[in-house]
Amino acid sequence: MLRPRSYRRLLRTLLTIAIDTLLGVLCLAAAVELRRRVDIPFTSARLPTEKLPLDLANIALFVLPLLLALALTGFYTVTASARHRPTLLMAIPLQIGLIALIVVFIEVLVPSSVLVVTAFLEGVVLGLWRHLLNTRWPRRMQHVVLVGGPQDLAAATSDRAALLRARITVDALISLDEPGIFVDGSDARRTIAEADEVIDVSPLLDERRRLELLLLCGPRGFCFLPSLSEGLLAGQRFRVFGERPIAEVSMRGAYGAGAVLKRAFDIIGAAILLAATSPFLLAAALLILLSNGRPVFLRQERAGLNGQPFGMWKLRTMHLGGALHRATEDDARMTPLGRLLRRYRLDELPQLINVLTGDMSLVGPRPEVTEVSKNISAAMPAFALRLCARPGLAGLAQVSAEYDQSDETKLTYDLQYLCSWSLALDIRILMQAVATALAGRGL
Repeated sequence: MLRPRSYRRLLRTLLTIAIDTLLGVLCLAAAVELRRRVDIPFTSARLPTEKLPLDLANIALFVLPLLLALALTGFYTVTASARHRPTLLMAIPLQIGLIALIVVFIEVLVPSSVLVVTAFLEGVVLGLWRHLLNTRWPRRMQHVVLVGGPQDLAAATSDRAALLRARITVDALISLDEPGIFVDGSDARRTIAEADEVIDVSPLLDERRRLELLLLCGPRGFCFLPSLSEGLLAGQRFRVFGERPIAEVSMRGAYGAGAVLKRAFDIIGAAILLAATSPFLLAAALLILLSNGRPVFLRQERAGLNGQPFGMWKLRTMHLGGALHRATEDDARMTPLGRLLRRYRLDELPQLINVLTGDMSLVGPRPEVTEVSKNISAAMPAFALRLCARPGLAGLAQVSAEYDQSDETKLTYDLQYLCSWSLALDIRILMQAVATALAGRGL
């Protein structure tokens, strides 16, 4: 199962679950009504009217185990091979077992005849519904671009029957070592952008090619065939290509639902932090005005999302004039008050406004001066990967290493953060940043 690229698969799954629920309710209602009106062999009498009413509790008792059984047997996932195809012969008995287990705990009597008739009707109706679904609305073929050497590409596409069963079609074969050598002769970047998934099928993926491929693919990233040692890595997200496991490299907080969730967290968090720290911000601004005069605030150009420049707000901590470069611990440009503000990170509080306006995030790679970012990227192209996400008020590198770390070390921290993003990680980094500020460990 590859990663979904659009909402089509999600819509299909939600619709399937909704109709499964409706059919489960109808089968239960039909079974109850049949037992109340028809004499069935091996039953002592018809079901009394007051027994097993079709209320919400009894409907949930039958339908929820049905949905759980369908999910556990694979009806809501894309199968990887013919051996893993779900079957109602497994799902329906599992539903019966779950219902039996529940009634033992809640001490409710369910007529066995109703259970059997409901299961029989579900088997017939759900079987017809699944046949109609698969013939009238089949799963869309997923378009894949494969990257690797000739032998690796040949091995990956050898079992075409398995790929067809998984609804996968290979659109192009690309070798990053030989640019322009692929099946349709089109531009590699456009081919990759139009594909549902990009997979590197080389068993040994070197660092250079992995970074190049991530630069081509952007935040969505790519999948790769892991070596035995890479298969031991904790926290790796695995998918299936044909019948082979593949690992995922992506920046989940920079695209799709992850980006929406991260942006919502930024807006709420920045609003709360700005309200809580506004007294300190106003006091610091007043002290700067009284001791150093105007301007109190500075708006410095920084490289933002996708390299677009933006104006980052800061409290002024240095004397006016002088070349614009990174500050050092004993920087002569710094005022005494500015040194104190930097020590407790109070000079960065105005950047909460940048977070609210969408130029920055609460957590992410720290923004570099635009020209500095261009110069570093020219010498180290992978440095541009930091620009796939909004720059942050706090960053993993800032809470984990020293201020004057090398650019390569900084990039390592930033890529680790971007490819391991979660809200829990953002919260942890924010807490560490607050602790660092309160302890006065800033520059």
